[in-house]
Amino acid sequence: MKTTALLFLLLSATISLYAQTKCDFAGNWATKWEGSDCQLNMIKTYGNTMTGSYYYETQNGTITGTIYGTVKDEHIEAKGSEVTLTGKWTEEAASGTFTFYKNCSLNKFTGNWKNDNGEEKGMWIGEK
Repeated sequence: MKTTALLFLLLSATISLYAQTKCDFAGNWATKWEGSDCQLNMIKTYGNTMTGSYYYETQNGTITGTIYGTVKDEHIEAKGSEVTLTGKWTEEAASGTFTFYKNCSLNKFTGNWKNDNGEEKGMWIGEK
């Protein structure tokens, strides 16, 4: 009985840690928007703050944002099955805002982006 209980606790902890890790946006992403492909690299700078850089065609850009979910032991715990990253993107001659939604069971996100005038520019999707 004790062995079964211990095995159950270890399995539960492993599954919980795995789910929390998958909720993180950190890492390299292959992303697309408006027919353009770009590589996006994001790192967690502190708690629920993310920064990143991307490159497409001849443009470089940066993003900064905040993850909405619960931060516990440097992992993001989802509210439900999804976490949200909201922030700002910046390029040499343009900037705006973005929102990404990540399902914790997948290594994908979907989202949208706008320019600084608030004009909706379209979908921004990514996959690891």
